[in-house]
Amino acid sequence: MKVVIVGGGKVSYYLARSIISKGYRVVVINKDEKFCKEMAMKLKALVINGDGSKLAVLAQAELMRDDILVVLTPRDHDNLIIAHLAKKMFGLERIVCLVNDPENVDIFKELGVPNVVNLTSLINQTL
Repeated sequence: MKVVIVGGGKVSYYLARSIISKGYRVVVINKDEKFCKEMAMKLKALVINGDGSKLAVLAQAELMRDDILVVLTPRDHDNLIIAHLAKKMFGLERIVCLVNDPENVDIFKELGVPNVVNLTSLINQTL
């Protein structure tokens, strides 16, 4: 089993570092070439420079049914596409998606992404 992280910038770095320290294999997918080079130097992980919403890029991660996908891009529509592709094309069930707009949470859940994280809602819960 491996954890595949798509997008996310600094968050993906810290998450990957933490997951690697627990003994998991990690794959990071990001469109930013400079970021990918930095990640490849800092982490013991496979780093793929590309658009995670493209099937060919996701295929490079060699996703298997028991893998975990964490989607952290800043665009909800991209996150939904990535989650949908992973579920339909690779059979993944364990998918966690960042949903940036709280109004989109129900849409993600209705379309089969049960594990969503919305920072606005999390912060509002503490107020």
